[in-house]
Amino acid sequence: MTGHQGAVNGIAFSPDGTRIASGGADRTVRLWEPARLTESGPPMTGHESAVTSVAFSPDGKRIASASEDRNVRLWNAMEQLPISDPFAGHLDSVTGTAFHPNNALLVSASRDGALRLWPAPAAWAQRLCTMLTTNISHDQWSNWVSSSIDYQPICANLPSSP
Repeated sequence: MTGHQGAVNGIAFSPDGTRIASGGADRTVRLWEPARLTESGPPMTGHESAVTSVAFSPDGKRIASASEDRNVRLWNAMEQLPISDPFAGHLDSVTGTAFHPNNALLVSASRDGALRLWPAPAAWAQRLCTMLTTNISHDQWSNWVSSSIDYQPICANLPSSP
């Protein structure tokens, strides 16, 4: 399987074994289907330097990538699109990344000598609920989520807004 322009620096199987993620010196993350020995979709781009490491989340829905650009990026593994802004804070190249088995944390390692823990998407709603005093209102749900999806309170322990 070829596709990267230059060295491949990191690889990981998806938890179900049906896909492989790779990160390379060409600053891309790529997905592969090992059963067909083919690349799956377009490369994921956004890193400004070589990708050094990739990791699948335990549920296989996300990919984390580490880079010499000192950032960690999260990708939707199905849509092959970024999930959020890069996680920035390391002072040197990020050399590795891994998800906690419960999907709520991500760890990164860097040449700056530091490990950093980041909340993973599975923990974002829970973390947000600790900062709120009420759930979003029906109007906010309609505007921010979708008017075609039935309203659902996000924080079970908080009252709903009018």
